[in-house]
Amino acid sequence: MHRDEPPATSAASGRPAEGPAPAQYVTFLHGVGGSPLSWEEQVSKLPAQLPARAPWLRGMRPGSHEEFSLAAAAADIRLSLKLDGVNEGAIVGHSLGAMVALQCAIDDPESVSHLVLVAGQARPSTAMLRTQRFMLRFMPARRLAAQGVSKERLMEALRNGDQFEGAGSLDQVACPTLVVCGARDTANVPASRYIAESVPGARLELVDGAGHDVMHEATAAFNALLYDFLGYPLDQR
Repeated sequence: MHRDEPPATSAASGRPAEGPAPAQYVTFLHGVGGSPLSWEEQVSKLPAQLPARAPWLRGMRPGSHEEFSLAAAAADIRLSLKLDGVNEGAIVGHSLGAMVALQCAIDDPESVSHLVLVAGQARPSTAMLRTQRFMLRFMPARRLAAQGVSKERLMEALRNGDQFEGAGSLDQVACPTLVVCGARDTANVPASRYIAESVPGARLELVDGAGHDVMHEATAAFNALLYDFLGYPLDQR
């Protein structure tokens, strides 16, 4: 695991000298082909005093009749936080979920205290989305259904994935931001570097030996990065 341009650290704790205050609430957003259960290894190991939720993205729940829209999904997340009485919370998103998380931070900067973007894109290429749709066509619907995922919803999300264009708004993200990507995720490493360079003060972490599903392929390394960034390092519990 390595990072680009490491921040100054405190000699006493090894943590950033002027790091953000600990998160008070965390929302985990799944990616394409994922579900709320994608974050089980992260949510289950959070400290008891840190509430969290991992919802379905709007339009992605199996059996739902809503069409997926990135703008609607982001608005739904922000509304859910307000209804839960959360004025400011951390958002962690993977792949498509990272795009929704980024949209939340752009649309309502004051509502996001910490932003963690995992294998995200700021401007997904048409070629990449076309390739993902092509590969999905050959994946058995039963296999996805066994994981609680709808093939029809995935195809719809990929068709609408090119509606996001956050590249010109990254400088509007006002919260501490951690960008994580598996070093072997060649499709998303360039995008992760671009996001980290464009979001003010963002930090990039590339996890050696991991690919697109870094939180599953390198759970211990990913969790250490995540919990430390949120203000709850494992060695201080």
